[in-house]
Amino acid sequence: MEQQTYEREIDLVRLFKAVVKKWKKMFIAGVIGGCVLALGAAALMIMKFLDPEEMEFQKAEYQDALNEYNVTIESYNRNINNINTSIERQQDYNDKSILMDINPYDVQKGVLQYYIDTGYEINTDKIYQNPDHTSSVLNAYATNVNNGGLWKYIQEHIRERMEFRYIQELVGVSVDYSNAMINVSVTGTTAAQCQELLAIIKACLNEYYKEIVKNIGEHDMFLITESVYATVDLNLQDTQRYNIQVIEDLNNALEDQTFELMVYEREEEPEDTVLTPIRIVIKTIKFAIIGGVVGVFVAAAVFCVMYLLDTTIRDEKDVEFYLNLPVLAVVPVMEGEEANVAAVKKNKKVRLSQYGGK
Repeated sequence: MEQQTYEREIDLVRLFKAVVKKWKKMFIAGVIGGCVLALGAAALMIMKFLDPEEMEFQKAEYQDALNEYNVTIESYNRNINNINTSIERQQDYNDKSILMDINPYDVQKGVLQYYIDTGYEINTDKIYQNPDHTSSVLNAYATNVNNGGLWKYIQEHIRERMEFRYIQELVGVSVDYSNAMINVSVTGTTAAQCQELLAIIKACLNEYYKEIVKNIGEHDMFLITESVYATVDLNLQDTQRYNIQVIEDLNNALEDQTFELMVYEREEEPEDTVLTPIRIVIKTIKFAIIGGVVGVFVAAAVFCVMYLLDTTIRDEKDVEFYLNLPVLAVVPVMEGEEANVAAVKKNKKVRLSQYGGK
């Protein structure tokens, strides 16, 4: 009867049992693999360890990586410190700024308008005209304001002590050269605060008036407008929202930088791979373990292939598959004949003759 030629389905349980039975050989293969890989790696590492140039190269390479790592860590820490400083400054500003306490829908405003008259007239009967020093007078007022004199004067005379930067937020002074006007605007939480600021500014401008008359020339300073009123300032609302959002953005940036620093410290720290006797021993042990595992798996793979390629008849299933003969019964092994049966199973020709095969 002809033997079957189609592929038989693999019995994984039988395959596993067959491979496990070879555990001694797999263990020996693992030991051999571990020894070979460990000895080879140890020999290579010892050669490098005994080479002065190689050791110097390893030390220099590790030091360069460590320096780069430390520079990056320092950069992260510097960014974090800068962000913390910015948060503190912004929070201090938000706490002390009067603009942050003003209701944008009930803003108190105060205005002053001065007209500067130097008495200049064009005389059509004369060829030579007296010089017009109106611009010089206006420049003098603008200079006294811009050089901080006005802010210092307000700081010295206001009842509630304030820093320059907060005074500058509340007071605005501009000079209109084309119309010879000085325009002053103030912002406050109450009308009384606006009136106090306007009174201080008027007193300061009167002092400037005396100095400018003395140093530049005679002129008149007429007060055209003085008023305090309530208004709605949506730009102020946007400014307040922006100042609050700045702190939120800085806190988010701080969290990102802190997280990135933590990840970098954990994952990017360079490993000291410079060879030492202790490292050689440790790495040799590691290679021995790796070689042992690889040896065991290679041996197991070889045994699996050998099992799959082996056509030895082991039981009734093999008879049905290889000889295409039905198995009607199985003769049990008699007590005391186990050794003989085992010997027969190892002999393929004897088994084939038992089952009527060739």
